[in-house]
Amino acid sequence: MEYHLDRRVVLSPVSKLSNLYTWSLQEFDAAGKQIGSDQMPWGWTLYFTVSELRLIDVTTYEASEDEIEKKGLHGKQVIRAKLNAGVPWDRHGDYKTRYSMFGTDRIISDFELSIEKLPAGKEEETCRAWGSVSYTTDHDFRDETTDDTVLFHLLVRPETFDKYAGKITAGQLTEATFRVGRVHGFYSEWSPSITTNSVKVLTRDAKYHKVEIPDGCQIDPNRLGQVGEAELTLVRKIKFAKAPQPVEEDYDEAITERVVSDGQPPQPVVIADARLVKLLSSLRIAVWVVAGLLLGILLSLKW
Repeated sequence: MEYHLDRRVVLSPVSKLSNLYTWSLQEFDAAGKQIGSDQMPWGWTLYFTVSELRLIDVTTYEASEDEIEKKGLHGKQVIRAKLNAGVPWDRHGDYKTRYSMFGTDRIISDFELSIEKLPAGKEEETCRAWGSVSYTTDHDFRDETTDDTVLFHLLVRPETFDKYAGKITAGQLTEATFRVGRVHGFYSEWSPSITTNSVKVLTRDAKYHKVEIPDGCQIDPNRLGQVGEAELTLVRKIKFAKAPQPVEEDYDEAITERVVSDGQPPQPVVIADARLVKLLSSLRIAVWVVAGLLLGILLSLKW
């Protein structure tokens, strides 16, 4: 098995900013030149978007060798989710983080979440993280390469799992996000901000994912495992059609008149089109003009 690592990873117990951090992990190339900045454990929140959800039914058959007739058939359900770094509502890209394994500059694109029910008798829900550096292995006389991978394993109460499974089966979900915080094995350069655009990952495999530690140094760097915070958000989004826009009336203005007589109830409101009023006014003027012309003709005939 060949792991694809290009750089040395060294723990430095000497800090450039001792008031902010006391140790860091550093990467060096083959010539001994440091690449990138000092990396410290990252404890702030990180976000992922769920791009695919699968509800898997697993059935396992078991039989002991000495009691071949004693058979067992066990079934369980598992929810598997593919994750992408970042969230859709992040307009400025603050949570679009770039992940890579220590010893490489490859961007990790293989993130997954596995959700299972807590074992019987267990009550505390937990989340753990596991990962592997890309490697090539000989499988049945063929070389097969596995990409850099990070997997989150979430154990929840049976009623919580059943609720998730029910929503998936019913097709009631349109969006889902996964949030984690205080993940052991996640590192980044120091920053006063609570967001970062780059995270380096240190897996649990200390044999192959090595960190060079100076003699006499008692610091044991955090590796993937414990997750301090985890939150899965499932969303059902319904988009409504836009409300119809009011239709503009095809006239310039309306004239409203209310007539009230003493002791009498109000008369109905009369609403007239302004153009009709103008037309009636024009007709009235025309009538007076015609009447004037006729009067002039009559007077001229008399004289």
